[in-house]
This record gives sequence, structure tokens and C-alpha cells, in this order.
Amino acid sequence: ALAARGKEKYHLCQDCHGPAALGQGPIPRLAGQYPGYTAAQLKAYQEGLRKNNIMNGIAKGLTDEDFKAIAEYTFGLE
Repeated sequence: ALAARGKEKYHLCQDCHGPAALGQGPIPRLAGQYPGYTAAQLKAYQEGLRKNNIMNGIAKGLTDEDFKAIAEYTFGLE
């Protein structure tokens, strides 16, 4: 259920990270990343601890549960 919710939210990520979360050019791969790591990085963008105008803006509109869901979904995309 968590990954299904993440799939619904992934549309926010796919323009940059790609439809299969494989990354593109300097944009990192999300597929197969450990969910705890991915969720923590999203939280860091939300809190401004990591700086990227696009990521900071997207993360501010998400909840901690959204972070976990997206992370769970992308973990399974390998």
C-alpha cells in the first residue's frame, strides 16, 4: 500500500529522475536506493539542509509519509 501511494506521488519526480527513476545526466538514480536514505534526503531538501531550488520546492509540498511512500516505490523499481 505504501509503494502504491508512492507511485501516485512519483509524477512529481519523473520529469527529472525519469519514468523508471534511473536518473538522467547529473540527476541521480532513485531506483533501488534504500528507502530510509531516499526519505531522509527528501526531508533534508524540505528543511533546507540540502540546496536545490527544484527539490526544495517539491519537498516543501510533501509530508513525511509522502517521503516514505516515494522512497518505497522507487526502491522497488530496480
